[in-house]
Amino acid sequence: MQPEVSVVIPTLDRLDYLREAVASVRAQEGVTHELVVVDNGSSDGTRAWLAEQEQLRVVNSERDPARPRAANTSVARNAGLAVAHGAYVWFLDDDDRLRPGALATLAAALDEHPGAVAAVGARSRFGDDVVGGRIAHPLRRVVRDLGPELLLSWGWIPSQALCRASAVQRAGGWWEAVPHSEDLELWARMGTLGPVVLEPATVVDYRVHRSQTRLRDPVALRDVLLRPHATALAGGSAARGRALRQAGRWWDRANVAFATGEPRRALAATLRAAVLAPRLLRSPATGPLATRMLVRSALRATGPTRRWIESRPAHHGGERPRRGTGFLS
Repeated sequence: MQPEVSVVIPTLDRLDYLREAVASVRAQEGVTHELVVVDNGSSDGTRAWLAEQEQLRVVNSERDPARPRAANTSVARNAGLAVAHGAYVWFLDDDDRLRPGALATLAAALDEHPGAVAAVGARSRFGDDVVGGRIAHPLRRVVRDLGPELLLSWGWIPSQALCRASAVQRAGGWWEAVPHSEDLELWARMGTLGPVVLEPATVVDYRVHRSQTRLRDPVALRDVLLRPHATALAGGSAARGRALRQAGRWWDRANVAFATGEPRRALAATLRAAVLAPRLLRSPATGPLATRMLVRSALRATGPTRRWIESRPAHHGGERPRRGTGFLS
């Protein structure tokens, strides 16, 4: 029987994490699915472990040491896509874990909306030395053209999305030369082909760990990746595309400033982005994130307010004072 969903996991020297990812796929119910693991040249025992596994297919793809990790991962994802049989495909990172029912939930969303190119659920992060919890995401189902949001530098990680395989193929698959933000680049090409379903259910546990690579200054690269698609993503208006991208640069700067401990700059940059593109605050995709950034930046920039919140006296009964949840975490 041809599976409805193909799950493609590219992996490289993360056997302990890979075991958890594979187990989370095997536990899925409610939809027929296949699992394709693409080994990108592991040397930590991954190949021997995979050889012992049943009910999964293994594709070997050698890593090029001269290429960035993102480029090698794109090669592996394309190799998995080439052998996938499902009408829908989920590109799960080897360090993440699917939530129970994730495949069935997003497959049902795509079944109900045949014009949609992808369905995106919420993600919850976890890991050492991080504050866990659900990352801001719509609380009700939304089906819409998200081209403007992509120009605002909003996007989703591959592990939280189920894509229509035909749409990924029509878009040309993963661009194997991109050194970083390769997911945003693919979403930009797919975003010109149809709407996206934003599903409120949390579908993946996103692991945060020290071996992950992060782009310190994403503005220049994202400009290069998004520029060819700006007019199409803005509904055919070049001027609107330029305006949205200008706001997106400020939103990028806000996130960088907040991550580097500069809340005043983050607050100012978010406000600048919102003035240039009010959609940043109004959109069900970007609105929760931007609003949260405004509140968190304002609180962290106001030292006395932060100290008052964090030094409230304990309640009766010896209960410890509570730290702010979410905004101050």
